[in-house]
Amino acid sequence: MNSPATPDAEFIIRDPETLKVLGHALRLQLLKALKRPRTVKELGAALDLPPTKLYYHINLLEKHELIRVVATDVVSGIIEKQYQISARNYRVEDALLSPVEGEINHLDVLLAAMFESTQADIRRSIDAGLMRIRGGHDLENGAVVKYTLHLTAAQRALFLERLRALLDLVEEATEGDDTDPYGLTLAYYPLPDETEPQEDST
Repeated sequence: MNSPATPDAEFIIRDPETLKVLGHALRLQLLKALKRPRTVKELGAALDLPPTKLYYHINLLEKHELIRVVATDVVSGIIEKQYQISARNYRVEDALLSPVEGEINHLDVLLAAMFESTQADIRRSIDAGLMRIRGGHDLENGAVVKYTLHLTAAQRALFLERLRALLDLVEEATEGDDTDPYGLTLAYYPLPDETEPQEDST
């Protein structure tokens, strides 16, 4: 069997076709599952799906270089491939997320797939008895919360400092025999000031 390669640091998505491939909940789940090398059969077991349902999506991800074959083996005369993410981080080129009149809003497609994937993960965790949705901050059993923050400049600076530290920890987290998987979906964004008067369009 070949030796698995180390994923690149970053993959920049520059074309709408690749973004469309990424904008699918199951494919996002496959990318998360392929942080370490796996065969299609192993992916099926991890996601509780028949391997036959995954080949089409695996082929699309490989065609657009979002994953790569990192090892091959011959099992009972059949070549068995191991796949892995091609990069630790995927970044969409800003121009692709700018809405163009008359064209598909790629940002909507990407966000819909990301949140659908998160919803599927949460549902699987609840069904497996690993997560209970409750009020408050019961982080031991997971949490789903949404806030609107009102921050001073100093508070925002402190918040971003701590958020960056958390993301650094996420980047350093690696899969191993003594680790357990956790999901984290993060969206941080400025909101328009709804207290400001709106311009009269008439």
